[in-house]
Amino acid sequence: MLLSARMLNDVASVNSFEVADQASWFEGDKTYMYFQLLDISLDTDMKGFYPSGRRYMPPATSTLTVQIQNIDTSKVINRLATQPFPEDASIWRIQILSTDAIHGSPQLMLSLVEPTRTIKGMVKNAVKIYSTNNVEC
Repeated sequence: MLLSARMLNDVASVNSFEVADQASWFEGDKTYMYFQLLDISLDTDMKGFYPSGRRYMPPATSTLTVQIQNIDTSKVINRLATQPFPEDASIWRIQILSTDAIHGSPQLMLSLVEPTRTIKGMVKNAVKIYSTNNVEC
């Protein structure tokens, strides 16, 4: 098991969303970042799958903590993720606050706590935050 996630845009339900390379928003926006948990050791691109990775649905009592990392370690954000759709345990979200000091293209560190184990994961370049002063972060 290699835990990761794929970013989702325009999420309205378990059947209405777009798969994205990155979640994106403007610096200072208040928004939700949606993603789908994956086991990236399965359904790989080498076997012809696109996008690669098989969705992963953890047990009902699982919790997921997401850390948004920046190069500047004083700007690390930790959030407890929630499942917006009980019928699909693979889809999670975290809230981004307008006061969150995150910039550029940080990576996500995942910590999924299941009843019998804890699984760590990572998503590189998961996010793209655009600067509000017309300068790319």
